[in-house]
Amino acid sequence: MKDPRVISKNRCRAPLGAWMLFCLLVPFLVGAVPVTFQYQGHILVNGEAVDGNGNFKFSILRDAGTPNEADVWSNDSPNGSPGEPVSSVSLTLRRGVYSVGLGDDTIPNMAPIPPAVFSQNNLSLRIWFSQGQEPFAQLAPDTTIGSVAFAMRAATVDQVEESALPESVSQFMALTDKMTFSSQQATDAELIAAGYEVFRELEAATWENGPEGAPSARVGHSGVWTGREFIVWGGSAGGSNILGTGAKYDEITGEWVSVATISAPFARRVHGAVWTGDRMLVWGGHNGDSWDPRGGQYDPHIQRWFPMASSPVFAREDHVMLWLEDRMLVWGGRHGQGRLNDGALFDPTNNSWELIAVEGAPGARSGATGVW
Repeated sequence: MKDPRVISKNRCRAPLGAWMLFCLLVPFLVGAVPVTFQYQGHILVNGEAVDGNGNFKFSILRDAGTPNEADVWSNDSPNGSPGEPVSSVSLTLRRGVYSVGLGDDTIPNMAPIPPAVFSQNNLSLRIWFSQGQEPFAQLAPDTTIGSVAFAMRAATVDQVEESALPESVSQFMALTDKMTFSSQQATDAELIAAGYEVFRELEAATWENGPEGAPSARVGHSGVWTGREFIVWGGSAGGSNILGTGAKYDEITGEWVSVATISAPFARRVHGAVWTGDRMLVWGGHNGDSWDPRGGQYDPHIQRWFPMASSPVFAREDHVMLWLEDRMLVWGGRHGQGRLNDGALFDPTNNSWELIAVEGAPGARSGATGVW
């Protein structure tokens, strides 16, 4: 692995190898002593999402990158040991995404975080990553700990009588006796009266305008996330203006690129789309006049559409469509004959369909929701 870097809101480019996309730190659990933060990141090595196990090291630093830089916590030392931690934390990545509770001492090689750490300013998180036997590489730049909600903590939360808490707090207290609560008020009288004290106040995140080049406004379109790109396709621009166009947004470059139209399926709206891990499958929908049992398979890496065999069931709209790790499931929806309660499975490897048994199926419906 070569020179992994962090990509943040300012989209710093990595010249060679891996990327890391990060979610902001969020206080997850606070008690009298330990503090746990839930952190989620996304690792790409040479442009490809990492799957399987990876090894990580974490440190929280004060004044990172300055002559006064100091370690205040690391995953193998609650007091912070200078430099790269010795021990590492093993985490599972799925399509490049991993999640970890920093400070959760139930995780091997993860030290608790003393609350006093967050009484300091100018804190940053530093991460090292390794795939198996490779040397650890420091991800850069460091992640500023910020843009989280205003939080309060109880110095002795486990000793606070539940009856003394505000009703809203009592409901959460039933989940655990060591919690963090958020408030829009810098001096929340109810929380302070209940024994809580200010833990940290930070600026809230804001919306940003997207880049130029986005696809035209539409409704009834599909959207899928590839792990790096957001692909929008099809839909209606109003009335009889049905679209067979789309665009893909690259999170790393911050650019929109039009989706190829050569060999694309017919224009449609209220269709379905799923991401298989290497291509987008589009099926169903209405072209303004009729339905069509054919769909399409789009490979964003080479900007090419591939045909999809005609389905053995009616084409439809407002149906359930899911990716089942190796096949696409279609069920329910609406056709010219009415609502449906049948479906089929599509295998993109063999470009073939298989009917789903209808015995015991729920009643016909459209606009339903399904999960896998």
